[in-house]
Amino acid sequence: MPYRWRIALTAVFCFLIAAGAGGYFVLASRVSRGDFKLLAENRVGDFFKTRVRIGNIRPHLFNQISLTELVVGSEKSSEKHPYFVHIEKVVFRYNFLQLLIQNFKTPNVIVLEAPKVILDQTSFPYDLFQRLGLDAKSGGMGSSTLKIKGGEVRIPVGLFHTELRLNDIQGSLQSEGDGKISVSFKAHASGLLKGDLLLAGVIDVFNKTHHLDLKMEGISFSDVVALPFDRLDGNVRLENGKFIFDNLEGTIKGWKNHLSGALWNLGPAPAFELDWQVGKKDFLGAIHFEGDLAAENFKASLQPFLKQEIILEGKIRREGMNFFSDAYKTNTGYEGSGKLDFESGAYDFSFRKENQIIAVESNLKGLSFHLRLDLNHVKFWNLDVATKMEIELDPVALRWEEHDWKFRGSFNTDYFILEYIPWQDFSGSFEIVPYAVKNFTSFWGDVFQMDAELNFQPAIPDGKADLRVHGFDLSHVKEFASKPLPKDLGGKLEGKLHIEGPIFRPEVVGNFNVHDGKIGKLLYDRGIIQFRGFPPYLALYDSRILKGRTTLYLTGALNLALPNMFHGIRIETSDKIVIWKGIQAHTSQGGLEIEHVWENLPEFALESVGQKKKSIMDEPSQNAEDNPGVVVGPKVKF
Repeated sequence: MPYRWRIALTAVFCFLIAAGAGGYFVLASRVSRGDFKLLAENRVGDFFKTRVRIGNIRPHLFNQISLTELVVGSEKSSEKHPYFVHIEKVVFRYNFLQLLIQNFKTPNVIVLEAPKVILDQTSFPYDLFQRLGLDAKSGGMGSSTLKIKGGEVRIPVGLFHTELRLNDIQGSLQSEGDGKISVSFKAHASGLLKGDLLLAGVIDVFNKTHHLDLKMEGISFSDVVALPFDRLDGNVRLENGKFIFDNLEGTIKGWKNHLSGALWNLGPAPAFELDWQVGKKDFLGAIHFEGDLAAENFKASLQPFLKQEIILEGKIRREGMNFFSDAYKTNTGYEGSGKLDFESGAYDFSFRKENQIIAVESNLKGLSFHLRLDLNHVKFWNLDVATKMEIELDPVALRWEEHDWKFRGSFNTDYFILEYIPWQDFSGSFEIVPYAVKNFTSFWGDVFQMDAELNFQPAIPDGKADLRVHGFDLSHVKEFASKPLPKDLGGKLEGKLHIEGPIFRPEVVGNFNVHDGKIGKLLYDRGIIQFRGFPPYLALYDSRILKGRTTLYLTGALNLALPNMFHGIRIETSDKIVIWKGIQAHTSQGGLEIEHVWENLPEFALESVGQKKKSIMDEPSQNAEDNPGVVVGPKVKF
């Protein structure tokens, strides 16, 4: 470094030392005067609006005066000043010009170190900010800038019986003239909320208005409040006593959530409005809720992923941390009542309509659901259902990058009757994913198993199901699809029914075998029943009845829309001779008779007249008793 540069830097350094020493000497001489202590006590006393004594005043660095050991005459809040303030240390900072002219009346910057403030939740503390004296018209401490280092602000939140604490506050307040104060600070929240907060905005102490923006980063609710949101990010606007939050983002069990709404009339009976959407790409559902605890009414709309909006409207009241709705109605004709315990998070709601009772129990913390259904002959997709059922739903946390959510569920029944046919011990499990029900597996009667999937995303929901039967005793079947069967049945049924397509008109494919079967008094060794079609028409194919070497073929179609669904079924021999067509079967004393409904057709009788089985190619005997077999009509024998 050149010699002249070293000389210049040395001169600057010496000047700074001299200026700092001079400033310190000026401050020390001013502080030592008794009138400065009185001035400082008056400035701080104007802030507290009470008498203040300062135990220690000393210079700090070259342009700062430190005030410690403050004794405040009254630190209690009052109705006129609903806040409490305690300050460990106050530092007055002066600029160089103030030091030169020895103007110590109005510090350039006032620093409050480790202040403790308790605010009232019911009103905004305009009086507190006015007493800071950041404007010439405001009085107070008389400075254009106030800085805060450390400290704590506590705000009681009576709604949740807790408080919000802002710790390690770092920031400043700056006068903008005409009673307006710009605020900017950051803090760490505890109590009601946990996480980091950034607050910035303008407070008008004369007109008593405020517009503040609160930025939240990684905020979560404390265990005292039973809210499930985790890591909330976004902005909240504080405008004239109203909290407005737009599109806050958070997670519940790893799923993205979006919150918007407002909260006002803070106190024990606030009013609020909330829009909550779970999922974004894969939509789980949305809830809109608005209520007024002072008026004791609320209105809510629920839109699950099936996109059918449900609207609730009724009364609401509060007792401590418990919220009750003694009566509400829905747009679907249900009435009910409910309760929410905000301390534990537990809630239960019931819905009633005519012959239906639906009860829901859950907890805000866990999002698991317990449902109880008591339905007495209710129509689902035009099927009659009567059941007493319990359903459990548990959420599964997944990575949001997969844009997925999932519930695992299980159910069991005291009884389940579909189309007047009881399903004994009906139970099962399933999974609910975006727009679909997957891995549905159910069992009943020890012989039935159904695996199914439903997809609700298309305009017309579709699905597929496989019903497997393992050794079902047909003697228990007296009717089918709520229609009485024309004959007593017997035998063991095994096979599979496959259903696939739109849920209102799926394709049905059936493949069944009957062993040691019985139709009325007709016994057979094996029956093969195969059909395919779209309800109500199910066409038979490759279906037959076997008894020994004798084979009868079943053709035609079932028509589930007719009182006699067997109207279109035909029984044929191997020579295509139709022996049953458009008829009803009934048991007679002499054997199995098959009667037609058309009077102009000849009558056929199918009789089992012996144990010996012969081929249809055998010649008929003159004496049927000497040549036992099966006789169709007067001359056809096989």
